Amino acid sequence: MSVNILGVLPQPLDTIVRKVLHRELDARPQAVVVEISRQHGDVVVHLLEPFDKRLKFSQAAEGEIGRELSSILTDIVDEEFGAPQ
Repeated sequence: MSVNILGVLPQPLDTIVRKVLHRELDARPQAVVVEISRQHGDVVVHLLEPFDKRLKFSQAAEGEIGRELSSILTDIVDEEFGAPQ
């Protein structure tokens, strides 16, 4: 369905996080609202709707954040929506 991403991160982190969010969530039938931000050096990915989950990545490199976010999102989304068909 659709992924609505609110907020902006510094480049290239913004591009990496957006690509992961779209790759993991676009194929799902549910609309998802996500807020991304940088707080005190940490990257925060807040899944606002349809569920409320906040993910925080501390002082990690861009590539690490991308891999961790992908893995965590897969687990959360599979748990919340069921495995993709």
